[in-house]
Amino acid sequence: MTKIWLSSIVFILFACGSSKEINLKEVDHIFIDYNSNKANNYTQKIDARICVKTIYGEIIPLKKDKGFSSSGNASCSPQNESITLNRAPTIFDDSLVLIDLVYTNKQGEFVKSTDTLLLNFKAKIQLASAANAGAQGGIGSSGSTALFFRNGKDADPGNTGQNGVDGDAYILHVWKIADMHYIQVDNQTTGVRNTYQIRGIENFYLTSIGGKGGNGGQGGDGGDGKNGEVTDKKSKSAGNGGNGGNGGNGGQGGNGGSFTIIIHPNAAAFQSNIRLNSVPGEGGEAGKGGEGGRAGLANKGESQPDNGSGGGNGFKGRKGNEGTIQFKNESFVWE
Repeated sequence: MTKIWLSSIVFILFACGSSKEINLKEVDHIFIDYNSNKANNYTQKIDARICVKTIYGEIIPLKKDKGFSSSGNASCSPQNESITLNRAPTIFDDSLVLIDLVYTNKQGEFVKSTDTLLLNFKAKIQLASAANAGAQGGIGSSGSTALFFRNGKDADPGNTGQNGVDGDAYILHVWKIADMHYIQVDNQTTGVRNTYQIRGIENFYLTSIGGKGGNGGQGGDGGDGKNGEVTDKKSKSAGNGGNGGNGGNGGQGGNGGSFTIIIHPNAAAFQSNIRLNSVPGEGGEAGKGGEGGRAGLANKGESQPDNGSGGGNGFKGRKGNEGTIQFKNESFVWE
């Protein structure tokens, strides 16, 4: 296993999950302990321990995540004894990954090393993208008590939620050299190209999910009617409550992403190992109708006016459609 050490030591004391404290004056470096022959790859969790090696040759594994951190290209968990790479490769044969390993104590002092993770590309690849959801519809304006009229004002309906965004569209080129399958993934929606490899016959998974439709806005509440009034000169009857606004409809879910896969004849047998999933977005939820306004209090001897009617609920948005998946077997010159 190839390793590269770049150690920067600050003299502190810290516990490595064992009952024994380690004097950092005795620390040589922090390193990754893993089986480089076991199948690994981008996107997959890799079994690995984060360990300290002392100047006396003693190996002490870290047992807790607290106080430990790593560079942004990897998520390392001493507690779970695992590493997952966070970056997507943009060149082929990108098999050496440098990872900074840092332990920080409560005083902010730290020890830092850099180690190398060697990928053998023997494990599967699992990729997924999810489009943005539609925005929720606005809430309808509530009615008010009318200035010149007795009845409360009817409320406005809620707005319809926006449609979810369609899932990303992809073009894949697949070819083979010796026992290595090369998969060039071009995201046509974002313009990003990534490059993956699988040694042997492990599966390649890619999912593209449409965005959920935005929820419908809630209908506004109806305004209250005015109370009855009796004066020496005249009598004013109580007003009815205003009707609540209808809830807005949910937005339509975005369509699942589409895929075009161009497979070189030398990799034709790998087609059955390419698993694509176009997932439509769900429709947005219906907005609820607003409440009816309260009727005003009737004058003595007069019949009580009516409360406003509650608004009706909107309709749930329609689910999106699945995107297209097209395989093409044709020769091409890879880059």
